Amino acid sequence: MLRQVAGCFATGVTVVTTSHGDDWYGMTANAVLSVSLDPPMALVSIDRRALTGRMIEAAGHFCVSYLARDQWGLAERFARPGSNGRELFRRAVAGRSGDGDPRIGGALGQIACRTGTIYPGGDHDLFLGAVVELWSAATAPEPLVFFRGGFRSLEPAERRPSAVPGDWPWLEHDLDWPDDLAGEAHSGFAGW
Repeated sequence: MLRQVAGCFATGVTVVTTSHGDDWYGMTANAVLSVSLDPPMALVSIDRRALTGRMIEAAGHFCVSYLARDQWGLAERFARPGSNGRELFRRAVAGRSGDGDPRIGGALGQIACRTGTIYPGGDHDLFLGAVVELWSAATAPEPLVFFRGGFRSLEPAERRPSAVPGDWPWLEHDLDWPDDLAGEAHSGFAGW
């Protein structure tokens, strides 16, 4: 049931990679988030059964490549168990991080991290990393999205239905913001 409910939250799709010795390891992941801007930190949640997680722990570093819409097949390939070895990475790598981790070509961007704390989280481990390198695509292609158990892409704006406040009855009145937030820009509710 948790998988069904959590699947209602659309996320981006990434390939998380690491290198250990002469070997490369990677996996598709959607439980990735920016944790802090100062200092820059990111977190990746990885199933404890995944070899890539064990190799990140051993290596002490990882790279996250944020996939573009046209990288659907790549996401499927890295989602299979045993996604390691240089053969899997052939034709997908655009370079390597300073620590030697593969960077996926054609990605929207990549972040390279040095592993800090690893937190146990039930059947997953949470890898908190300090961001040490960043890359961004010169153009901004559409992202690959994961929603309700499958890969998707964002619908172009010209095909989206118009969303005007009159269509949203709960916006027909002024929102009553707490005093400490009055006058600030708001992107949503923050748990009150």
